[in-house]
Amino acid sequence: MEPVYSSKRTAKRHRTLIRARSEVVYDPPAARKVAAEAIVEAARRKNDPADLINVALERLVEGSFELPAFRTLNDLAVDIRGKVNAEIFAMVVGLAATARGLCRPEQVDGAGHGCD
Repeated sequence: MEPVYSSKRTAKRHRTLIRARSEVVYDPPAARKVAAEAIVEAARRKNDPADLINVALERLVEGSFELPAFRTLNDLAVDIRGKVNAEIFAMVVGLAATARGLCRPEQVDGAGHGCD
């Protein structure tokens, strides 16, 4: 249920008062950056988007940020998880190629790339 205001100024003033009273920071770009950093860090250890979102929420609450919409956090988690998983898979493929003798270890970088 969303409150109904007769004036947009009243709604804006109420949001400002609520943020001040709750001592939360309204800075969406900074909140997304904090959430993304937390998700990148967690995605190396966890794979479930719900776990990644929870880590981001914890970090946002620690920083006293106003929480972004669930969709924002979900999109971040899915996107970052895909990128981190791709890095991990590339590393595994590179290491497997090295182990099978298809590449020399010095041809494969830390991310598993090389040896074409």
